[in-house]
Amino acid sequence: MKPREVYARVRERDQHRCQYPIEMDARGDTWRKCGVSNHTEAHHRRIRGQGGDDTMENLILLCKEHHDHCHANPAEASEMGLIVLDGDNGERHHWMDSSIPEDGYFADEDAAFAD
Repeated sequence: MKPREVYARVRERDQHRCQYPIEMDARGDTWRKCGVSNHTEAHHRRIRGQGGDDTMENLILLCKEHHDHCHANPAEASEMGLIVLDGDNGERHHWMDSSIPEDGYFADEDAAFAD
């Protein structure tokens, strides 16, 4: 599969929204993710310079702010499973497998994520 096709599938899989984990939702069954849908970028969990490739398993969609944060704070990002450092096994974290709810959880994005 060509990288462009992989990126398109990653965007579809992640619903065009930042997947950075914020906290467990009120129900306690799904991780609330950032959810920002503008200025998103495909992030390589294992960077290409360390053998990372353009695969669905290695890519995750992040907003520019969280993408920059991961690269500026690699130890923290590694603990969260967002960056795989040399020597890490690259296991996925449980929050990565919880999908963004389809019940309108992000319907009022500005109100839900206002700082």
